[in-house]
Amino acid sequence: MWTQDYLFVLFYVCTCYWFNVLCELDYLIILDRMESIKGDREDLVNFSEWKVSRKGSNYFISGNFTYEVDMDDSFSRGITTAYSPFANSHFIKQPFQLEKVPMCIFHNTTYKKYIEPTFKGHTNFPEIPAEGLCPIPKGTYFAKDAALDEKNLPIHMPRGLWRLEEKYFKDKNCIGGLRLFAHIKDKN
Repeated sequence: MWTQDYLFVLFYVCTCYWFNVLCELDYLIILDRMESIKGDREDLVNFSEWKVSRKGSNYFISGNFTYEVDMDDSFSRGITTAYSPFANSHFIKQPFQLEKVPMCIFHNTTYKKYIEPTFKGHTNFPEIPAEGLCPIPKGTYFAKDAALDEKNLPIHMPRGLWRLEEKYFKDKNCIGGLRLFAHIKDKN
């Protein structure tokens, strides 16, 4: 009898701890800077005007970006991440990545679920309808004071300087992209 009660209490305590951990991030994200990535031969995607700003303890993304052509599935997009535990620019590639995904598939799935919530109400980029959008129309788009949507972030992240690279491709050639740097630090 005692063993069953003990196991129940142990299960209850572990479950409460597990749910508590899942409900709140144990880190802070401090956005550092953004850089535009040049294309190998041509620049069909340009993020050169993007920047990070700070208002109080909050960080925001703002600026213009341009798609020089309509982006259909003949274009692709890839994301890689790396981190530097000692923030000394010696980066270790991480498994959180997305290899070249056709543009429309990316926008209709990954972008809609994970990125669009961050920019909703802060951009003139087309909202992706339930039935999807393809091609993504060429144009100059803006983001104004967009803050990261924490509910789509992992519960735990290694501390240090992180680098996220988002590159756009036509065939095997990079046609532009974006590099974001952020520090992950303990919350307390």
